[in-house]
Amino acid sequence: MDEEKDPQPTSPVAEEAQPAKKAKKPLSKKKKIIIGVIVALFVIGAAGGNGNGGGNTAASSGSQTSASTTVEKKEKKKTPTKVKVDKSELESYIDSYGSVAADGYTEDSYQVYSSALENAKSVDADEDATQSQVDSAKGNLYTAYNGLVEAFNPANYSWPAYRDVARNPDSYSGQKLAFKGKVLQVVEGDSETDLRIATDGRYDDVIFVGFDPSIMGGTRVLEDDTVTVYGTCVGQYSYQSTLGAKISLPGLYADQIEINQ
Repeated sequence: MDEEKDPQPTSPVAEEAQPAKKAKKPLSKKKKIIIGVIVALFVIGAAGGNGNGGGNTAASSGSQTSASTTVEKKEKKKTPTKVKVDKSELESYIDSYGSVAADGYTEDSYQVYSSALENAKSVDADEDATQSQVDSAKGNLYTAYNGLVEAFNPANYSWPAYRDVARNPDSYSGQKLAFKGKVLQVVEGDSETDLRIATDGRYDDVIFVGFDPSIMGGTRVLEDDTVTVYGTCVGQYSYQSTLGAKISLPGLYADQIEINQ
């Protein structure tokens, strides 16, 4: 068995030969200051970032509120104030002129009246109708009412004696009269044709007749025609002859002229 050897003592020289561990040097004052500044800047930067985020949020919220308020104001401005429309006269016209029957009037004139009356009632019932529309409907109804033309009916005309009318022509003014006679003269115009008619063939008993050529439907009245005239008396009608003499005759504006064959 080997003998157990005693450990050799370490010589002081050997101990001195091993390097000693370096002790940590404390931070210099200058480094401490630099580190402190860096930390401070980091903290300030973080705080500033959070503040900007909050500011952006607040600004965004405020912007949305402002935009909402602006839209509301615009919507309020877009809503027009409703103007009060006066329909009282239109309604009065409908009451006064709205009950005319078709009987007794020409088809064309009654159609115009009927359309005007229907439109007037429609405008009156329209809550959004403007004052201009109301006034227009009122005017059209009034014009159409006054434009109604009575349908021809021979029974509505009287047959007075010529001498009665010749003696007091103005007393017959506006009355519906009828005469029969021979045409002595015809003067044709674009809007009116004038006749001198000897009633009952007696050349001293002459009446003056004017009429719208359209009532003849294109047919002309000629001299020496025998005609029956229905019309409204205009009283005494005076004109100057080719010799310069004043001639006065009973006047009639014809509604209907029948040429007797």
